[in-house]
Amino acid sequence: MSTRAAVWERPDPLRVLVEASASLLAVPELSTVVEKILDLASRVIQAEAYAMWRTKDGLTWQIIASKGLSQQYKDAVLTGPGLATLTQEPIVIEDLRSHPFFKLRGDHYQAEGIVSMMVLPLRIAARLEGTIAFYW
Repeated sequence: MSTRAAVWERPDPLRVLVEASASLLAVPELSTVVEKILDLASRVIQAEAYAMWRTKDGLTWQIIASKGLSQQYKDAVLTGPGLATLTQEPIVIEDLRSHPFFKLRGDHYQAEGIVSMMVLPLRIAARLEGTIAFYW
């Protein structure tokens, strides 16, 4: 075994999208689609953990699939009127301690060792349905 650290090579995004489209269309069940989306995300953007969050009303959010997160983190449900506003646009946070998200889950972030994150909104017919989060 080599003592050199493995270098992550970002795959060609177009190839990944074509492969993902074919696999997503092949199995339309939500649980399978969500897992494939997380797999796709991990192939395109290297992070330490990933989560897909879902909301039905914009006020209550929960994780429906994840990679690299503890069960305690995944079980937490977020509620509050400010969440819909915070998740309308992509968010990139280098230091969570200086962001409003820290007030929501600071103890969870610290327990997981999460320092930075990126959150991308997921919309269906222009309606915010969820987010995908990348954690470092």
